Amino acid sequence: MIYKTYFDKIDAELLKISPRRDIMLLRVIAAVIPVVLFGLDALYDLPALYWLGMPFYLFCLALYLESLLKSVLIMRKVSAELLIVLVMTVTLIDGAPLSGAMVAWFIGLGLYISFTIIRKNREKIESLIQEGKKTAQKLQGDNIVEIPINQIRQDDVVLIAKGAMVPIDGTIIEGTSAIDESTMTGEPFPVYKKTGASVISGTLNLSGPLQVKAGKNGDDSFLSVITREIENSLENKSDLQRRADTTVQILLLSVTAYAFLLLFITGSLHLMVNFLKGILKARGCLKVRGLITESGPEPAGQHH
Repeated sequence: MIYKTYFDKIDAELLKISPRRDIMLLRVIAAVIPVVLFGLDALYDLPALYWLGMPFYLFCLALYLESLLKSVLIMRKVSAELLIVLVMTVTLIDGAPLSGAMVAWFIGLGLYISFTIIRKNREKIESLIQEGKKTAQKLQGDNIVEIPINQIRQDDVVLIAKGAMVPIDGTIIEGTSAIDESTMTGEPFPVYKKTGASVISGTLNLSGPLQVKAGKNGDDSFLSVITREIENSLENKSDLQRRADTTVQILLLSVTAYAFLLLFITGSLHLMVNFLKGILKARGCLKVRGLITESGPEPAGQHH
């Protein structure tokens, strides 16, 4: 798709100048600079600071506009950036860019925090999925054979080195070790395991080598089942998610239409701005509390 290639090039250039290669963080910084400069101008009547802040304001507006266009042209959806772009544009025309910059900073900070949490959780999930696709060392007579985990069969004996992930569900037949089960059970402290104790796939062998007899096939292990469920959930949206996306689209377009209706009826840009700011502030609070989710594409830099 020609649009995707174009936006990929823009994002690549933006990533070069983004702190931590994170465009969301670049948005926050681009918004807070004009907030500070416009605020100082308002307090001390220093027009030079106003004009110094204007390029940063326009750059911030361009960042949100780029994200909006990417959402519309590639995903055929509108995102919350639509309201931010409207507020920043209308406040600029109305001669009150400080107000628009503050809204962009407040909402941008909320989005940055929420997407950072989402990114970290996704990285953990992807790491878990990759662990489930690794190989295991099977004891075959006097030889050790490295095979994919899904080829392990019940009653096979698997060697687990110190510091390695436990690849199967089974019972220890030789060795003792401390096992970190926090990723699977939430247990915060390592659990000491000896011969005859059971182990769960996806946990971490901390202190000594083990020989484990598989209690079930590799495909049926706890880790394999979990990773399959996660992959399916990431690939397929539920009916509830699709309905939520549709509802968000309707609400965003309805709010935008109502804002322009206010402008048409009253002729007041100030009233239109106040309405949009109220909607955005309410949305920002809900976003931070996790009550609503972003409907647009994941910003570049959030998946690296």
